[in-house]
Amino acid sequence: MAVLIALVVVACGAAIFFKIRQRAKARAAAREKYGKPCPSCGKYVHPAAAICKHCYARLPTPKA
Repeated sequence: MAVLIALVVVACGAAIFFKIRQRAKARAAAREKYGKPCPSCGKYVHPAAAICKHCYARLPTPKA
């Protein structure tokens, strides 16, 4: 019985670990696809944008 419980715990831990990695990869893909996050609202905007299209906050200018 203890072996079965240990196997279930290990399987659940592995599933959680892989889900966390999958979400991190999805966030990285969204950053590349949609640009940079707005410091005010957190939504992704175009990398060259000067104003957020969601909350109309001014975005920091990229350093050249």
